[in-house]
Parts: sequence; structure tokens; C-alpha cells
Amino acid sequence: MENRLSHQKRALHRFTLAQTAFRQARLLCSHIESLDLNNKDEIASSLMAGVVVSYVRPFLRNDGVGSLPGKFSKFGKDEPFGKYHDILIEARHWVYAHRDNQNAPNLNGGTVSDETVSEVILTLRKDGYSVSINEPQISTKQLINFGALCAYQHNRINEAVGDLIISIMENHKIREGVYRITDKLEPIS
Repeated sequence: MENRLSHQKRALHRFTLAQTAFRQARLLCSHIESLDLNNKDEIASSLMAGVVVSYVRPFLRNDGVGSLPGKFSKFGKDEPFGKYHDILIEARHWVYAHRDNQNAPNLNGGTVSDETVSEVILTLRKDGYSVSINEPQISTKQLINFGALCAYQHNRINEAVGDLIISIMENHKIREGVYRITDKLEPIS
């Protein structure tokens, strides 16, 4: 049976990884916005993959640490964040981590026909050729929304970390200082 400290340590580890992931995703959103990219810029897809994977990572299987509690995937009715959260989760599964054109949603809000998603454009010229495809993409116009979602989630995690630290302090009767948490709580300084 896991003791209380081991449970608290794992929760603190999980929350700290989530804080880092949300901060990284938010910073990447800001960086992409500063580059003023649009969806046709090839690098936009790779950078957006970084935003998506960074944000979604804490919600998926994480052996040894676990995923975030379900409350971090729930949002109030007046908050737009649930929609953006769902877009990022779906985009991770269907576009950025795996290619699934049959199930990929139109991440820009409308509907995309199978013909459009599977369309291949072949351009032949005297000096060569080019081939392009239409890939489902998240619009770079969504970056401001995703950045706000990441900030919101980061704040929620910060509150949970604060509550957890207070609980650790009360349960283990510790004061200011630096502590190492292994299977026991030991002061470092």
C-alpha cells in the first residue's frame, strides 16, 4: 500500500511536469505569433505540433507518474477553454501524433470533405515537378486562444501545487527549508 508521502510526491511530480508543459506550450504559441506565420508556411505545422504535443502530454498515459486528474479537462460553461482543449486533444490524436485523414476534424471550425483532405496537387513544369497535399491543420489564428488556455491551465495547476505543498507541510510538520522527497522527507539545508 502506498503511503501518503509517496502519493504526495507523485502528485507533486505530475503537477510540476504539467506546469512545465503548459509553460512551454504557451511560450511556443507566443514565439509562433512573433514569426507571423500562416498555415501555408511549412514550418508552421511542425511548430504547431510542438504546441499540441506539449499541451496534451500531461493528459495522457504517463507511466510512473500518471496523467492529470480529470478536473483539469473540465471547464465552466462560460469558459471557452473546453473547446480549445478538445481541439488540441483531437489534433494530437488525429493530425500531429498520427495521420488519420478519415477521422481528422477540420481544426479551423468548418467541415472538410474526404476529397479535399486526400487531394494531391501535381504540378509539372519543363524543369521539373512539385507535389503538394492538403493537410488538416490548426489555424495559426488559434494561437492566441491556445496561449490563453495554457496560461489558464498553468494557474489551475499552481493552485493545486500550493494546496499540495500546504498539505505536505501540515502532514509532515516541516517549515521553511529545502527538502528531498524520496520514500521519506529529508532536509537538504
